[in-house]
Amino acid sequence: SRTAKRLWVFASDPWHGRKQELQSLNLRVFDPEGATATVLEKAGVPFKLLLGSTDGLAGATNGILILAEGLSVNERKGLARAARQAAERGARVLWLSPGGGASPLPGSEEESAPPPSAVGLRRSSIVAELDKRLAAADWRGTNAVLASMCLSAEKRRVEGEWRGDSTGWPWLDVRWPGGGRLIVCGFGVIGAWDQGPAPRYLLSVILDEMKKNEGGVQ
Repeated sequence: SRTAKRLWVFASDPWHGRKQELQSLNLRVFDPEGATATVLEKAGVPFKLLLGSTDGLAGATNGILILAEGLSVNERKGLARAARQAAERGARVLWLSPGGGASPLPGSEEESAPPPSAVGLRRSSIVAELDKRLAAADWRGTNAVLASMCLSAEKRRVEGEWRGDSTGWPWLDVRWPGGGRLIVCGFGVIGAWDQGPAPRYLLSVILDEMKKNEGGVQ
């Protein structure tokens, strides 16, 4: 008997022929340590490097803001709040694999904060749903999940604690009525960049997904 299996051939550059489209995303990168910015620059991804304190991130209201892979929730006080506040104001925020720490789940904080319209948690199956050519098993030589979130209740408030393992939820997707969106992606992207096409193409499809929110579409 014969078996058939579909094979996908990936270009080394997931944005080949799409650099003008990538430029239109108005990407900004917050990367105090520089590792994420270095990888994106080498890959020819156009972006503006954001300088300044964590508090300055909350003022972002347009474009797509990328928080560097591995930024610690505990060590960088106020970063999780700033990311949420930027999304509340209409920005689209992508946080790549946070370092350890806990913060309130959006929607469970202060009553005065604009409530999100949707909060989603997903397991590794989200990879194939975003791009049918990919799967979590495609990460070569390493676990696809670099960080995952476990939920806990503290003083009647739901918190999400990010850990450096795959026991929790590696995908958090929060949307606000005005078009703002916060995606926290626990799949390894920057550190696994050269370990096969999957990390690069996952970032590409996430950026495509976030572009759909432009203009406040819900």
